[in-house]
Amino acid sequence: MQQAFVKRESEIKTALVDIGSHMAKVKEMQDNVHCIKSIASDFQSFMAMRLISQRAQTEETEQQDLVKSDKCNWVKISVIPYDVKSREHRPSSIGQINVQTNYKKVTMKMRKSREAQLIGQIGTSRNSETIQLRLKLKCKIPCNYVELQIMDGVILSTGEFIFCDRKNSRLIITNSKGIVVRTITLLFRPNRIAIIDEKSIAVTTADRVNIVDFKTGKVLRTIAEGFTTRSISLHNKNFIIENLGKGYVFTDLYGKIKKSMPITFSKDFYHHPVILKDQLYYAEQDGSEVVCMDLEGKQLWKVKDKHLVSPYGMTSDNSSLLFVCGIKSNNIFVISADGKTFKEIVAPNEHLNGAISAYFNKLKQELLIVTQNGNFSVYDVI
Repeated sequence: MQQAFVKRESEIKTALVDIGSHMAKVKEMQDNVHCIKSIASDFQSFMAMRLISQRAQTEETEQQDLVKSDKCNWVKISVIPYDVKSREHRPSSIGQINVQTNYKKVTMKMRKSREAQLIGQIGTSRNSETIQLRLKLKCKIPCNYVELQIMDGVILSTGEFIFCDRKNSRLIITNSKGIVVRTITLLFRPNRIAIIDEKSIAVTTADRVNIVDFKTGKVLRTIAEGFTTRSISLHNKNFIIENLGKGYVFTDLYGKIKKSMPITFSKDFYHHPVILKDQLYYAEQDGSEVVCMDLEGKQLWKVKDKHLVSPYGMTSDNSSLLFVCGIKSNNIFVISADGKTFKEIVAPNEHLNGAISAYFNKLKQELLIVTQNGNFSVYDVI
């Protein structure tokens, strides 16, 4: 009986390995589709989807073969015990092993028009008139301190969230459900953050940018020393660092200055830079305006709306749209990259009171909005 179990157990393990391999391939294709949706043009999407649809068809055929094979059969192992009342005094075994194989109950239907399905979703360009946000998660960061002062938030590649708590000099990491899994204690007060890779994170403080080890919290190096550093973003392996009241400084990952963009704006508020299609955007809380400039520092346009009061956090979908939250109006607006369309997409509500940070996860097409007091909301962008 033990031999029968060992044999079947080995077959089950092999089948699970095969299933895991297929799951990984499907996940990779899903990630590729999300990436294409976020950055590719309609024509590029059309060409890419033809290649992906071929891979999908091959994968579907392989999964059909797996389901049809005997790896998905149901197996029942039992023993017919020796009859102790038998006349035989020395039986050769305690009973008879019975291995019964039943045909699988799993079926798999082939989908038709794979290519049309894949291309159909990509081919429709997202715009500010048709876009919708669907609330996915609504949480508050648990706090053992008297008060939080959350200044920034990011979605990690693992699906976890990381928040910058200035008042308590720490970074807070929660799981995808908003439960705190760990904190990173810092020896300085953090302002804003930018994820570099899985091992390190850039954290601004009063007069420099600290590159911090993501696991230990140890400062690996410092850059932009002497600047009044506030907001920071990462674009094409370059930092765009806000020098409060004076504009932006562009550096490489090791702090070498590549260019400066002088801008005279308020010294009282942060101005998070967003780069989209060789243009820089920021929100000016003083005038409740969203401003667009070219990368030489020339202002191209600015827009405002009476329902968006004191815009603060801003991000983009890496394609054609900007998302901005009002720290005083407690709402979310979507703006086209050319500034021609501008509308409220989430109405004012108490959970968005003090909305200070916005982050777009292009891999999963999610929007994260964070408030100073630790409320955060995650929306599916559809």
